[in-house]
Amino acid sequence: MKITAKDWLLSLHFLPLECGMLIAVLVFCMAPNYAVWSLMFFISGLLCTFAMFNILPLAPLKSGGTHHVGIRHITREIAVYYPTFIKPIEGEPWLPGNDSHYIQTMAAGARVRSLWLGHLKLVRIPCTRNASIVSLMTHDGGPRKVFIFSHTLATHHLAYSRLALALAASGALVYSVLHADGIDVSFERSSLGSSVGEEEEEFPCERGLTQEGMLMQLEKRIEDVVGVIEGIFRGEMLRQLQVGPVELQSFLSSGAKVNLIGHGFGALTMLAVAVKATAILSFINSIVAFDAWPLSLLDRTVGDPISMPSHIKVQLFDSEEWSERRVYAVRVEELKGLFASSGVSCLRTTCGGTDHMSVMDMGLLLPLTKRRRFASKKSSKLIPMLATEVLRCTEGS
Repeated sequence: MKITAKDWLLSLHFLPLECGMLIAVLVFCMAPNYAVWSLMFFISGLLCTFAMFNILPLAPLKSGGTHHVGIRHITREIAVYYPTFIKPIEGEPWLPGNDSHYIQTMAAGARVRSLWLGHLKLVRIPCTRNASIVSLMTHDGGPRKVFIFSHTLATHHLAYSRLALALAASGALVYSVLHADGIDVSFERSSLGSSVGEEEEEFPCERGLTQEGMLMQLEKRIEDVVGVIEGIFRGEMLRQLQVGPVELQSFLSSGAKVNLIGHGFGALTMLAVAVKATAILSFINSIVAFDAWPLSLLDRTVGDPISMPSHIKVQLFDSEEWSERRVYAVRVEELKGLFASSGVSCLRTTCGGTDHMSVMDMGLLLPLTKRRRFASKKSSKLIPMLATEVLRCTEGS
């Protein structure tokens, strides 16, 4: 769905200006002697519009780095960000297909009215669709880093574009996977019945999901991620980037591996992939998990004692909000112990002054959803810093 003039005219950004102009014209037509009042109404509407552009920014996403960024939608469910030499002009819609259902879902997750998210239709990602990709091999002859991203519930795969842009601008490929539960979860909450037990106290934003329902979602997510990994190393998802056969063969024979990144339920997904999908473990280099939850499902989906190959590096990033949740803190320390006992390098870092949404674009696009306690840590500074840390986690492979 394309952005129409109606979307702009009905956006919260331009409504104050339109109202100011309408009132100004009416006042001038009814009482020409009060032209000063007409001018004041117009100026008031103009100032309110400027204020809305600050409250609800439309262009907060930046790439930075040494490359421009291209994006290609391999399928409806898979988008890949990659480095290119082509400078973006129009950009790419941040909302997949400008589908309003995503707005309703994210509004329910953020606990705000969908009216406050209507401007997301107007947000553009500073990248070029289907741009030509740079070489898959770096100047020193090594393969470019490859990341696969799994989003949390009640959002979509483009909702972490600031992080993906930073990684792609540094020269990496970032495959972002849209899971089927991303748009449906808000409706499932009201129909799945009982809560997830003691995790409900820990994760009040995601109440109403049964463990059985979440296990089904987790299994489907694992299939999604494994399918992407297999597609990359079969060459299918690289050929769709218009990579030549010689370059493709050089990349596949270079010993390249993928790095998994997840947030919330997506972080749990990536951990589950590394402990359950044994056929593709040799292709995984590292896992970065942001606020992984609910960790109790990891035991149930694996069945056996949790373990993974020692060559995989694990980095757990917790927001300050998440780290203060007692049940989560206990479980994550238990998980660290299990990994350490099997020889896996597992580090845990707490990002002070942050909440669960700080790693998402929502912290940039909708500052009003940021609770006052965590508003001091700006996502515009935090996310590039996290991208640097993510890149550092992949070193030493």
